[in-house]
Amino acid sequence: MDRYSWRFMNHHCEPAVMIRGQDVFAVKAIVPGDDITFNYNTTELNMAEPFDCRCGSRHCLGKIGGFQHLGHAEQRRLLPLLAPHLAERLREPRPTPPDDGSTVPS
Repeated sequence: MDRYSWRFMNHHCEPAVMIRGQDVFAVKAIVPGDDITFNYNTTELNMAEPFDCRCGSRHCLGKIGGFQHLGHAEQRRLLPLLAPHLAERLREPRPTPPDDGSTVPS
C-alpha cells in the first residue's frame, strides 16, 4: 500500500477530507460516487507548481499556490483543516510594521 495515498487526491476549496500526517479524515458526509478531495492550501506552504482552480465552490480562490499566498482571513478560515506545521504559523506573532514616526493628519 502507498504510504501517501492522499497524494493522488484532487484539490477542492471545500474538500471532503483533511490530511493529518499520513492519515485521511472525512470533514463531511461522503457517499459512494463522491470525489475524495482535500484543499492543497492546508498542507502545502508554497506549491512547486501553482494551478488554476475551477472547483465551483463559494470559497474557490481561483489560483492555488499554497498557504503562504493566502490572506490572513483565509488562513484563519482554514484553521480547522490545517496540517500542524501550517497551523503553527498562525500561532506565531505577526510582525508589526515599524513605527516611522509619522502621524495621521487631524
